[in-house]
Amino acid sequence: MIDDKMDILHYGHYEIDLTPIARRISEGKHKRILLQFPDGLRPVAWSIADKLMEHGLEVIVSADPCYGSCDIAYEEFKTLNCDLIVHLGHTPPHKGYDGNILFIEARSTLPIREALEDSLRYLGCYNKIGVLASIQHIHNISEASAFLREHGKEPLIGKASSHAIYDGQILGCDLTTALTIAHSVEAFIVISGGLFHGIGVQLATGKPAIVVDPYMGKAKPVGEHVNKILRLRRGAEKMFLEAKRIGIIIGLKHGQRRFGDAELLFKRLKKLGRNPVMICAREVTPENMDSFTELDALVNTACPRIAIDGRRLFQRPILNYDEAKAILDLLDEAYEEEKIRGSLGAHPSPSQP
Repeated sequence: MIDDKMDILHYGHYEIDLTPIARRISEGKHKRILLQFPDGLRPVAWSIADKLMEHGLEVIVSADPCYGSCDIAYEEFKTLNCDLIVHLGHTPPHKGYDGNILFIEARSTLPIREALEDSLRYLGCYNKIGVLASIQHIHNISEASAFLREHGKEPLIGKASSHAIYDGQILGCDLTTALTIAHSVEAFIVISGGLFHGIGVQLATGKPAIVVDPYMGKAKPVGEHVNKILRLRRGAEKMFLEAKRIGIIIGLKHGQRRFGDAELLFKRLKKLGRNPVMICAREVTPENMDSFTELDALVNTACPRIAIDGRRLFQRPILNYDEAKAILDLLDEAYEEEKIRGSLGAHPSPSQP
């Protein structure tokens, strides 16, 4: 049995509640456990492994990259005959995962007041402010909302939806919570480390996003970075329009596998006279893709942020699924309009001589 010694683990600026692991293991149904961590939490792997092994459990730690709840170590789980995955640092999506995965959150203990105060210099002309956070800082939503009210602002928090399980929570690939309130706000504050989540919010909503970064104790607008990304996107879209041989990437990670979408793109590109080929990959990186030198362009149906944030790193234009679909939709519309004009020209109306 796991006793109450497995409770709260403190690491750096994080607090990790281990009691869900204790409750799960106390059922006595598990013998071999696979631990999975994002890079930033890997130093705690040994502390957790030691606690589990003290109670007679066999523990294996996954060393493969882990980018989110879309990236569960299912293959290792099956190959090594494990009976439980303990996945740290992310929340479970609403559906698509079975009971053999236990998600454990890691919450930041850093204060956010200093970064919130810094954000005021960027919020002066805005009144209605959307309040968002990555999972590490989701508990700071109420403090940030109270701070905004103190300074005469009206905070709005989007309801949990899609892959978010908390109000105000955003993921790198799922910004539905922001979209639910985008029509009601003038700007967003995004409590997170780095600009990654803030960039996603402004790209998705078109509203200014100011990152409130507890690690730096500062706030930063992301508009300049978004403009650079949009310029790169326009260039990639132009080259995609001219591309003949196009690689369609199928992600092999459980939560990124969109084979049906890849097949649909393949058929649509064929119809337009292009020469598509499907490629499968577990890791979509420039190193993996740049050696396909005969391709003119790539479409990634796996993680949508790879094309957005890493576009400049690839040797050829790369679009995500939604970007490619939008272009193909426009091409289809233009094709249909051309057919209509052609049919009207080929069949004069009776009133014509």
